[in-house]
Amino acid sequence: MNIGKIRIAPGRGDDSSQLYLRSPGSIHSRSHPLSTRAPMDRIYLDEASEAPLLPEARDAMLRWLGRAADPSRAYAEAMEARQAIEVARESVGALVGAAPRDVTFTSSATEALNWLVDATCRDGAKVAVSSMEHSAVFDSAARAQAEGVARVEVIAANSFGAIELGHLAELLDAGTGPRSVFVQHANHETGTIQPIEAATQLCHERNAICVVDAALTAGRIPVTLKSTAADAIVLSAHKFGGPPGAGAVATRRGVRFRPMLSGGNQERARRAGPENVAAIAGFGAAAARVVNDLESEAARQQQITDALRRRIVGQIAGIEFLGDPDSRLPHVVSMQMQGVQGEPVVLGLDQAGFAVHSGSACSNEILEPSRILEIIGVESRENLRISIGRSTPEGFATHFVEALAKTITGLRGLAG
Repeated sequence: MNIGKIRIAPGRGDDSSQLYLRSPGSIHSRSHPLSTRAPMDRIYLDEASEAPLLPEARDAMLRWLGRAADPSRAYAEAMEARQAIEVARESVGALVGAAPRDVTFTSSATEALNWLVDATCRDGAKVAVSSMEHSAVFDSAARAQAEGVARVEVIAANSFGAIELGHLAELLDAGTGPRSVFVQHANHETGTIQPIEAATQLCHERNAICVVDAALTAGRIPVTLKSTAADAIVLSAHKFGGPPGAGAVATRRGVRFRPMLSGGNQERARRAGPENVAAIAGFGAAAARVVNDLESEAARQQQITDALRRRIVGQIAGIEFLGDPDSRLPHVVSMQMQGVQGEPVVLGLDQAGFAVHSGSACSNEILEPSRILEIIGVESRENLRISIGRSTPEGFATHFVEALAKTITGLRGLAG
C-alpha cells in the first residue's frame, strides 16, 4: 500500500500561561480563561502528552538557566557547561544501553524523527513506515514522496494497532525492498506496544535498518538498543519527567546518518548549533532518576490502570478499551465511549478537576478524525485517553470514575 496523498496541517504552540505546578501530580489553576470558578486542586492524567517535570530535572536546569557559557569554548565556564552536557549524555545513553558517543541531542523527538526520515528518504530510496506512526514520521515521509525523493510503503496494522509482521516481510521481500523501516515502539493513541524485536529481526535478515520511535516508552518501560535490536532509538525528555525542548537519537555502534544541520561541529558535527545546556542537563537528570526503578514503577502503574479499567467497565456501560490487552503501555488507558463524543467529556472532567485528553496530543487543534483511530476502525470522536505517572495519586480512581460516569450519563441524556 502506497502512502498516497496526505494533507499536512501546521501546528501551533500551546499557551499554558494559565497554569503552574502546585504539587506533584496536581495542577493549580489561577483562573481558567473560560471559567470563573474558584481555584482548585487538580489531578493531571495526560502524561502521555507531557509528564510533570521531575524535581531532579528542575534542579539540574536551574543551575544553568541564566548562565552564559558556550560549551564549544575553552574557558572555565564553557568547560563546565561541556561537562554538564557529557554527564547528561552518559545518563541518556545508560537509559537505552547506548555508548555516550552514540547519543546525539536534538530539540525534540519530532526534530529527531524528521532528521532520520530526511536522511533516509533521498535519491529515490524506498522506505517503509508503519501505519501507526506519529505524524513526525508519517507526514515527513509523505512530504518526501510528494517531492519525488523517496518511495514510501506503509506497513498494515491489525485492529489492536499492532503492525502486521507478515506484511512487513512481504514489503521487504518484494523486489528491491525498503532499505529503511520506521516503527513506533508504542502508539500514543492506543497504547499498543509493537512486536519490535520481531520487526527488527525481519529487517536485519534482509539488510534493512530499523529506526524505532521510543518517545512513549523510553523512561517508562525498559527499552534498549540491545533488547529491541534497533539501529536507532529516538527519545523525548518530556515524556518521562524531563523538560520540553530536549530529545535524542541513540544509534547502534557503526550506524551513521547524514548530518541534520550544517554550520558547526556541535554534537560531533551531526547537529550544528549551540546546545541548550539547561534542557540537556534536565534531560540527563530525569534519565538518571528513572533508570533505577523502571520495572517496578511500570508494574505499579500497570496495577493502577488495570484497576481503573475494571472500575470503569463496572460502573459505565458502552465502554470499549483500545489497544492490545496483552501488550500495552502500563500508564495509558485509551477507550471508546459509545454515543458520546470525547471533547465534551474532556470539558466535563476538566470542570471536575481532572486533566485528560481525547485523540492525539499533536492534532487536537485540527478538526479532522484521527488517522490512527480510523485505521483501526473506531470512531475517533468518541475517544478518551487517560495516562498516569509517578506522581499520580493512587486513590484517584474512585472520584475520577464517579465524575466520568456522571459526565457520560449527562451527555447521553442530552442526546436522548
